[in-house]
Amino acid sequence: MRVLKLIALALPVLLAAPAFAAGGVNHDQHGGAGVLQFLPNVLFWEYIAFGIILVVLGGFVFPKLFKQLDARQKGIQDALDKADDVDAAGDGDVVDLDVVVAAGADGQGLAGEIGRSADDRGSDGCDGEVIEFEAA
Repeated sequence: MRVLKLIALALPVLLAAPAFAAGGVNHDQHGGAGVLQFLPNVLFWEYIAFGIILVVLGGFVFPKLFKQLDARQKGIQDALDKADDVDAAGDGDVVDLDVVVAAGADGQGLAGEIGRSADDRGSDGCDGEVIEFEAA
């Protein structure tokens, strides 16, 4: 690992050495450095800035980010598992679609029809278990 760090730090200097030996940077006809000119001092500071940003992100930001992503993934997986358990425990107790359509847009009528439908089935369809979900 130390060898890689040493290479990463030494590589820009080694690449810039020929430009320094040639007497600096070539300028275009307008007196300034061209867009495609090799600027070793700028490249050096770009590597320094990138290294600082990478160290800060790697030390402070990425661990918190990965922790939050793992917690979110775990929460989603728990919700999916709970949904599968509810689906398996449902035992086919489904509201009759004809009752819902017949009730129309009237919410009270719909609730009453569903309640009467449940009363008609009796207590055989319910084992008394209440499942609560937390809002995410």
